[in-house]
Amino acid sequence: MIYVLPNILPEGLIGKIRKLAEDAEFVDGMRTAGIGVAHSNRTEEMSADSDVVREINQEVKAGLARNNDFQIITIPRQLSNFLVSRYTPGMTYGDHTDNAILGGRMRSDMSMTIFLNDPKDYDGGELVMNTDIRPERYKLPPGHAVIYPTYFLHRVAPVTRGTRLAVVGWIQSMVRDPFRRQILIDLALSLNFFLQHTQEKFAHPEYVRLDKVYNNLKRQWVEM
Repeated sequence: MIYVLPNILPEGLIGKIRKLAEDAEFVDGMRTAGIGVAHSNRTEEMSADSDVVREINQEVKAGLARNNDFQIITIPRQLSNFLVSRYTPGMTYGDHTDNAILGGRMRSDMSMTIFLNDPKDYDGGELVMNTDIRPERYKLPPGHAVIYPTYFLHRVAPVTRGTRLAVVGWIQSMVRDPFRRQILIDLALSLNFFLQHTQEKFAHPEYVRLDKVYNNLKRQWVEM
């Protein structure tokens, strides 16, 4: 499943990252590209060794920890370090799937792109998912995120005008199997519905029953 989460990071943090990017050092994005896509990767990344990137990572991870929708959808066990990518005219990223193992220490189950600037600021630059039905194109307002299975073939369309900025990262879920993860997502969203639309909330008998099912499935499927 592909999920779009609006305003996953607060407006103030998005503005701060954009401001930091103005003076930051960017390097060739081929340094983190997989072997199979390096030939078609033309992008730049903020230098991962900089204090700026470390500060951005701390704030992004803290923001995601507070975001209930992100927690429900990813059931995160571990987050990668986040990259800040920049595309200027002529830059693109060809069809690829992301690396299965990152840094020799985590499995990548889900990928995430957080858009940082207004879609009107640049032409092209869509995140394109090659789904089984048709290509799906995403070019979202600043602070909106796309979360998708890492095994999806995807690309970034060429930028023809302006600058595209994004934060990119990967998630290892506590539930490896995407089928099982989807079942838990559906149950969690149903539990949220009870909390938002019933007066009894936690005391509603069907909430209690559903919560029991949800937690018993987590006991069977979650890897700690």
